[in-house]
Amino acid sequence: MSYEALYRKYRPNQFADVVGQQHITATLKNQVIAGRIAHAYLFCGTRGTGKTTTARIFARAINCLDPVGGEPCDRCEGCFSADAGIDVIEIDGGSNSRVDEVRDLLEKVRFSPVACKYKVYIIDEVHTLSREAFTALLKTLEEPPAHVVFLLATTEPGKLPATIHSRCQRFDFHRVSTPDLVARLKYIADDIGAAYDEAGLRAIALAGQGSVRDALSIADECLAFCENDLVGEKVRAVLGGVSKQAMFSFADSLLAGDAKGALGFFDRAVAEGVDLLVFVRELSGHFRDLMVAISCGADPSLIECTDEDLKNYARQAQSCPVEKALRAIDLLSATESAMKWLSRPRIAVEAALVRICRPQDEPPALDALLERVSTLEKRLAGGDYARKTAAEDDLPPFSIDEEPKKTPVQPKKAAKPPVADNAAGSAEKAKSPSSPSGESRDAGAVFNALLSAMPGMLQPVLARWNYRLRGGRLELLIPKEMQGRLGRLAPMFENAMETIRGEQPELDAVMVNEEPCAPAEEKKPDLKELGEQIFGSLS
Repeated sequence: MSYEALYRKYRPNQFADVVGQQHITATLKNQVIAGRIAHAYLFCGTRGTGKTTTARIFARAINCLDPVGGEPCDRCEGCFSADAGIDVIEIDGGSNSRVDEVRDLLEKVRFSPVACKYKVYIIDEVHTLSREAFTALLKTLEEPPAHVVFLLATTEPGKLPATIHSRCQRFDFHRVSTPDLVARLKYIADDIGAAYDEAGLRAIALAGQGSVRDALSIADECLAFCENDLVGEKVRAVLGGVSKQAMFSFADSLLAGDAKGALGFFDRAVAEGVDLLVFVRELSGHFRDLMVAISCGADPSLIECTDEDLKNYARQAQSCPVEKALRAIDLLSATESAMKWLSRPRIAVEAALVRICRPQDEPPALDALLERVSTLEKRLAGGDYARKTAAEDDLPPFSIDEEPKKTPVQPKKAAKPPVADNAAGSAEKAKSPSSPSGESRDAGAVFNALLSAMPGMLQPVLARWNYRLRGGRLELLIPKEMQGRLGRLAPMFENAMETIRGEQPELDAVMVNEEPCAPAEEKKPDLKELGEQIFGSLS
């Protein structure tokens, strides 16, 4: 006998065997028990969640002569006739999408069933029918003969007309959860006598992405490659992923800003044959779980992983600001979307990894600045007061033999005010640079003095801004891309200014929006001048 794929061999024959859709199977069983069978049903959901399987079971249950608790007995003539396809007709919507084929189907609807109580039409992928076919189906779907039941299945319910939705009882099939998939895989592995471990089954379930059929197809492939073995390392070799512990170590390198270590790990993973798309998807999922752990704690109901992994997430959450996790998710999601269009996707992945490690090299965008501020706050809260290296601060290296040379700063020469009488001279002296409250103060000197008095975490942010001196007060011009998005920078600046005003009242500053420069008014040419330029003097 030829080999039968796992998803076909273990297709459920009873409602109780359908995985993860108890809200639907319980409703359908109650309808069978009460005899309240509707004339049309619409089953919606993603691939591999049990829509067609449930339709087949329901068709047998309503035709069963002796149902047991709403389940088909699989022994009576009604069940045998339904299995033989005598009065249960399955139609592929894609192959019968034309209006002529639907009209031919409707001509046969009026005939009574041969051996069953109901004639059941299962139309799979019904959204592929043409508009004319839907129009032809409407009247019969609204008032079909008493012996006809329509079961429509689709993965894209949004493509169906509203008139179809209103004539059917709709059931939405959910993606199957990872624990339910793991339990189903355990049952099948025990039944076929395959060796397995928890890590291998969980990797297959995650790769299935909520689809039972996809998970069983992957398990079939792994069994063929691993010789009837579903152990974690061998399963990952088939899927092209990395172990969870290796992923935690890799994430530690990214969070520590170790670009060299991160790129080295990635190079080894590529050399071992790890699929780039799978790697980026798993890393993005890791940062998603880390984001949840930072925001809500390591909650097992929100993070599907082992107890040991939950402890590792809680450890990483203590040293990672949520802005860093969110920025990593954004970068990895954008990279995953762009990879399929690139001839060398590895370069895009490496660039994303370096950008995650070094937010300080990013353009002055708000998310990168907030991430740097949050990282500094985490370090200060943990007692880490280590300064940056001289290379990062663009300072000359320190030598034991000689002191670093200092570049002399040439002070700007202030324009000497004209000498008048004594009263006028006193007035001019009040506005001279020696007086911090005068309008003629050097704005650059005031800005540098204010920047030196600011906390260290605000200095790299404000150093990029423009400024001006107006009314004896220094105005810091908020860049256009950051206007309305300052977040925590505004209260931090105000707190710092309260301290500075108390110690140095002359250093008063406020933040104002930077106004775009008004375009210069274009001078209209004089007609006489234009004529003289062309024809010479007109006089």
